[in-house]
Amino acid sequence: MSELTSGINWSAVVAGAVVAFLAGWLWYSPRLFGERWARAANVSYDDSPPVAAMAMHFGGMVLLSWFVGIMAQAQMLATTVLLMIAGAILGYATDGYLKIGAEGKLINAGYWIVTIVIMVAAQALVPAF
Repeated sequence: MSELTSGINWSAVVAGAVVAFLAGWLWYSPRLFGERWARAANVSYDDSPPVAAMAMHFGGMVLLSWFVGIMAQAQMLATTVLLMIAGAILGYATDGYLKIGAEGKLINAGYWIVTIVIMVAAQALVPAF
């Protein structure tokens, strides 16, 4: 169990999760790709935000950022990047099953690439406290 907590830069874990979540908020907002993604995914911004889904998304960001922290401690960030690229490809494929248009699939995959860049950068740049 100590491999999950020993030597982890918790400041970077929290920063990576929060910044990646906020990046998603901006990424899927009408200011960036939100309207194009909504059309491709057949989603309406007129509905109230899915609070439960957003809470689960944030929890997932914390767990993912923690995983990146573990891999950083083990000096295995390249493996982490490989895993995230595989995840983006699998997400792209899943979006195909959901009949999300090509543009929506690329927007989703792009967000996961941005997420891993943020989390790896947080491990490199955020000092441990």
